Order: sequence, then C-alpha cells, then structure tokens
Amino acid sequence: MKNDTRPQNARGIAEVNDIVQARMKMGWQEISQINDNGIDGIIIDRKKGIDTGTNYYVQVKCGDSYYYETFNRPKHFGVKVGEEYILSHRERWDKIQGPVILVYVDFKTRKSWWTNLKSKNSYCPELNKQIILIPKNQRFGEHSIGALRKLRGYYDLDRKLDVIKLEKSDLIVNSISKSLKQSAKEYYRHWALMPEVERT
Repeated sequence: MKNDTRPQNARGIAEVNDIVQARMKMGWQEISQINDNGIDGIIIDRKKGIDTGTNYYVQVKCGDSYYYETFNRPKHFGVKVGEEYILSHRERWDKIQGPVILVYVDFKTRKSWWTNLKSKNSYCPELNKQIILIPKNQRFGEHSIGALRKLRGYYDLDRKLDVIKLEKSDLIVNSISKSLKQSAKEYYRHWALMPEVERT
C-alpha cells in the first residue's frame, strides 16, 4: 500500500501558513491540490501591511519520509521527492514569473528550512538526482524576509524609476576616424564649458 503523505503535508502547509502570516506579517494564499501544479501556496509580500506587488511561490514538504541525509554535502540535507518528480516539476517552476521556493517542515519539531527551486545549486546533476538540496543553516522564518526579497531582483525598484530619454547628441559616439579616448576627451571638454544648470 502506498504511503499517504497528505496528512503530514497538510500539517506542513499549516505550519508555513502560521510562519508567513503570524510571524512574517505577510499574506498566504493556499493553492487547492486540484490546481497546485507543483505549488502549494503563495506568499504575498507586504511592508507595514501594504502589498508590495511581489509574490513568492511555495512548494511544501513535511515529514521524515522526505528527509535524506547526504554525506557528500555535509552542510546540506536532501528532500527526497524522486527524479521523475523533479524532472516534471522543474520546468514548471522555472516558467513561473517570480521566485519559487521549497519549504521543508520537520513533522516533530515544527522547524522548517527553505531553498530556491530556480537555483541549480538546489539540485544534484550527477548523483542523488532524486533529491532537492537545502542548506542546513537556511531556516525558514521571519528572518528569511531579506533573503527572499533578494530572489525577486530589482523589479519592484525598477518599475518606480522615472524613464530617461536620450537623444543621439547626448551620447559619446565613436567615429571611425577617432579613438574612443579622443571622443571622450572632446565630449568632456565641451561639457565642462556648458552652464552649470545644464551639467546637472
């Protein structure tokens, strides 16, 4: 008879829900198993109760049956999900527009750890292709917010910046007859003679 991991996974999702909403002060939206497609829930990023517009997609695993001690990498442990599972889900995770993480919850202690599912460092390309690697020092909790925000890149910052439009005359153009150094000298000589208002 196949081992039914649904009860322990439900407990893991409940624990992640508690960490995200009660401790991180962010939003949590669980995904129905009918539609999960390798994602169990979404963390909605909030600062002082206001949505930032960034979401983090989360796969949750919980329980001893997933835990795998890897002797080749003593600073990591593995979450044993199977090679076929990784092959079928990794392409989906990579297509998602935004960070995708795996959170592993220890069933007994309720401690949890996380890893970036879009990072090649989370996988074993040669041996142990059936596991996802998690650094043992990468605990999941309110202290993880900064690390998660680094995964999103600079998208949130970039979309708030003003658009600067440049004309061709604003650029240092390197002609065939002049070296780049000579073109730059001429540009800055001309720029230094301009009124201070125009130089700022």
